[in-house]
Amino acid sequence: MNEFGSVNLVKVADLQIDFSYQRQTDMARVRRIVAQFDPKLFDPITITYRDDAYWVVDGAHRLAAAKMLGIEMIPAILINSASRVEDAQLFGRKNSGQKKLTALERHTANVIAKDPVAVDIETALRKAGFKLGSRINCIGALTTIRVGSAGRGQETLQRTLTVIRAIVGNGKAEAWLVGSVGNLIGAYPQLDDNRLCQVMGPNLLTIQQLIVARAKSGGNASQGKAGREVLRTFYNGRRKTGLLE
Repeated sequence: MNEFGSVNLVKVADLQIDFSYQRQTDMARVRRIVAQFDPKLFDPITITYRDDAYWVVDGAHRLAAAKMLGIEMIPAILINSASRVEDAQLFGRKNSGQKKLTALERHTANVIAKDPVAVDIETALRKAGFKLGSRINCIGALTTIRVGSAGRGQETLQRTLTVIRAIVGNGKAEAWLVGSVGNLIGAYPQLDDNRLCQVMGPNLLTIQQLIVARAKSGGNASQGKAGREVLRTFYNGRRKTGLLE
């Protein structure tokens, strides 16, 4: 198969899937495709050819269904791609109008595609000892911190995650916490990170309750901004110097 952009038949056994950026297989979805299978309505999958192999960019679930049905050849559209990075970029673009990718799936694809914001987030997470998953999955809050803070986004993000790691240890870094700490550090870069850890650690539950109450009373203001004001109050405490004004 060597005609780029045309539909060709390709052996199912020759197709590879790179799960470093592709979504994991949803077997319920595969079974639905199998149950409704009609060869006349089978849309061609999209593939690339690199490193002496054919790689699926779009159509992993259709491929899984074909395997389940014992089909040996399926239609595929071959497109140009020079690298795994470009495959990941094509995957993200191709799936933007399909079943919505989760934030984690999109972030993972963006990291492989070398998106600068996604790469910076991944770098900051690793330096702070986090890995996206059950302990921290608030991509939206992390992205907001990274792209904000008047050009100090990466520094603010790294400080935020380091402070949170010191506070929660092996616990979960929830979105309200990430947003609140990020907002505070972004607004007051001169603050003492160690002091912030000291005042937040023993008061975390109370702080969370106050942030939720403040966000509601403020006409659904963002939790990040509400959190910034609550944390600023705790940080200042009874100090007479070094106040965050």
